[in-house]
Amino acid sequence: MQSLGFETLADEAAPRLVIDGAENQALAETALARALEAFTLRINLAGTRGQDVAAAQIAPRVDRFDRIAHAANGPLSAGVETSALSTFDYWQQVEERPQAFVPAGLGAAVAAYGQSVPVSLSTAAMRVKWGGPFVEVTTPRGSLRAKAAVLTVPPAIIAAGGIVFDPPLPVEKQEAAAALPMGCLDKIVLPFRAAALETQGPRGLFIIDREEPPADVLLWPGQALSLAIVHVGGAHARALEAEGPRAAFAWALDRLLSAYGADLRTAQAGAGTFTRWGSDIHARGAYSAALPG
Repeated sequence: MQSLGFETLADEAAPRLVIDGAENQALAETALARALEAFTLRINLAGTRGQDVAAAQIAPRVDRFDRIAHAANGPLSAGVETSALSTFDYWQQVEERPQAFVPAGLGAAVAAYGQSVPVSLSTAAMRVKWGGPFVEVTTPRGSLRAKAAVLTVPPAIIAAGGIVFDPPLPVEKQEAAAALPMGCLDKIVLPFRAAALETQGPRGLFIIDREEPPADVLLWPGQALSLAIVHVGGAHARALEAEGPRAAFAWALDRLLSAYGADLRTAQAGAGTFTRWGSDIHARGAYSAALPG
């Protein structure tokens, strides 16, 4: 990133934790830390044994903190419930640390990195003819021929027949795509006045209200506006997508109000954004998540 002229910020600040509207609850924070650690240990043990089952099968949910650990590692990480999360696949994933923020935006960085590459937006691949000396890809703007094609669309597009292959893909490829459904992890972004979120740099915020799914929030302060980026995943994300942006904004704001108090409502500074990746016909979700087995 820096070689392209983009500033980066390390993700080092400890997340703020608010449980039932209050902070600094030592017993609750300790219970949550233990539940998260226990979940990770069970995943690691299953992975080292080569055990490929649903995470929910090996990690009990005795109390609310266990349920939160399941939400943090399932819906809020992989975009699926732990009942559909493969222990072996999850164990094999490499988490890169430390991570870094790009204040100018990852989109700007990607555009700069690939500026020399010809890119056609709004040009969906509809048909791929392959098996001969050339590959031919049909799009609404015409066809392209090449010696090879690299297919990088989400597996759900292939599994649902969103692209026609001529001849059809081998059965094992089709089965592999079907076994990698897309998890849903959305972002609900709410803008506030610059100083409203009371943080000097990017910082995490985890909000736990007894009757609600936990909210994983990234606070992003700015000179003109500050953003609260609320992550939602799994079945909860898909339910909010079905209800629409208004319901998503209301849910996210209610979670923030439980952490900041009712005065935050008056600090809102414009309309929000809801990604709705699961409803995007070109994505059908956020991440692929291997089924158990």
